[in-house]
Amino acid sequence: MESYRDADKMAVNLWRETRAASGRFGCSLRIHTCREGESWLNAMQSYWNDKLPGLTRVNSSPIAVVFKGNLPGDTQILYFKRFLMRDWFDVVKHVFRRSRAEREVNGIKLARSIGIKTPSPLCVIEERFLSQAIGSALISCAVLNVESLAECLKDASLTFSVKKELLESLGREVARWHNAGLCHGDMRSGNVLCRCDEAGIDFYWLDNERSRKVKSVKEQARNLMQLNMTRDGVNLTDRMRFWRAYVAAAGYDREQADKMLEIVIEWTRKRWQGRGWCQ
Repeated sequence: MESYRDADKMAVNLWRETRAASGRFGCSLRIHTCREGESWLNAMQSYWNDKLPGLTRVNSSPIAVVFKGNLPGDTQILYFKRFLMRDWFDVVKHVFRRSRAEREVNGIKLARSIGIKTPSPLCVIEERFLSQAIGSALISCAVLNVESLAECLKDASLTFSVKKELLESLGREVARWHNAGLCHGDMRSGNVLCRCDEAGIDFYWLDNERSRKVKSVKEQARNLMQLNMTRDGVNLTDRMRFWRAYVAAAGYDREQADKMLEIVIEWTRKRWQGRGWCQ
């Protein structure tokens, strides 16, 4: 089994695999982590069996359950993300591929390989029945002093100069993904965390389960459309600032830029119409 590396604080430590008992008959837990110690492993078991105190549920997609909190005696804030099976077909698919939590960590590894920042993963838990993964979770460090891109853009206190720098930096960051032949699985503004301070602007990318190596105009256009779906706090001028920075960093010529822009506008319009946002 391939070992993971945490690129922030634990780059020298290989992830270690431990087997443990599950709370369900006939099932076992595979705990794959860069943390050591019996107390940590016991805490992970307690979390999976819904016996870890002090956690607060936070908003998430319908196909995941996310809690925030810290372990007893520890002040570090963690996120506990349990991935849900979408349907029975999803269960069948996991016979042939890795669990959703493992795919999330692999997406994080891809992003970090080109200098993209993400929250630091600490542990993958898989519940297995007859060696088949039937559920999984990812525990990761919380990123401090950040807010989602969606919330940041709606902030009325955001100055003109900071907002301009934010949008242009975002354009260059997305181009970094695409220039490396990578696409994010769901590049909507809620999956991008921002930190704006005197040191500059940093982005941290969430939900990397479907992030992958694919150099495709279609997939790149999908990423751009997902960001362009953002409505609150942005106007046409803001969108063009992002677009010009992206085109310059991506190295597009005029024909390539016009073709991509046409696709993105058309796909955005169809999505908005489907949601009743425009006529």
